[in-house]
Amino acid sequence: MKRFTLLILAVLSTSLFAFGQPEEARVERSLLSVYFIPLKISYEQGLGKSNTLEIGGGIAGVTWLENTGDFDEFRFAVVPFAETTFRNYYNLEKRQEKGKRTAMNSGNYWGIHARYHFEAFAGDTDDHEFKSFFIAPVWGFQRNYNSQFSLGMDFGLGAGFNSDGAYFSPLIRLKLGFVLFSHDDNT
Repeated sequence: MKRFTLLILAVLSTSLFAFGQPEEARVERSLLSVYFIPLKISYEQGLGKSNTLEIGGGIAGVTWLENTGDFDEFRFAVVPFAETTFRNYYNLEKRQEKGKRTAMNSGNYWGIHARYHFEAFAGDTDDHEFKSFFIAPVWGFQRNYNSQFSLGMDFGLGAGFNSDGAYFSPLIRLKLGFVLFSHDDNT
């Protein structure tokens, strides 16, 4: 009976110690999200403890002013795009220590963003080429909540390339959507 009691106490103390320790802060193994701003679907794959690769695509509304001679005209087109972003989440441990949410890759990151715009399929597409490649270093944040709602922003300055040549442009993106699926090895 004494051995049995010691065995039960050893199992209970080991279990309490294991459950009392916070899990290591790390990125999810995979996330599948759909966004309505911009209209896109993305898959984010974990690459180690703090890095991910997001791959996605969707459609975007492109607006511009065009001088038609006497006055400027507002133009609009719908353009499909494909994009990828390498992210390094740098503050997961600090967020966890402060009791803030880190689940589903909720944290701040820096990374490299690349996007390709295809030819427009709707809107004012006459005499305007939309095919372009854009690349930028970015800083951003992502917050995914228990309700699966996803909020994020990216900021950067990058270079674009199209048939007219190269250009520099700021990158400011708001992302609103929902996480459809997440998978973590720790759960």
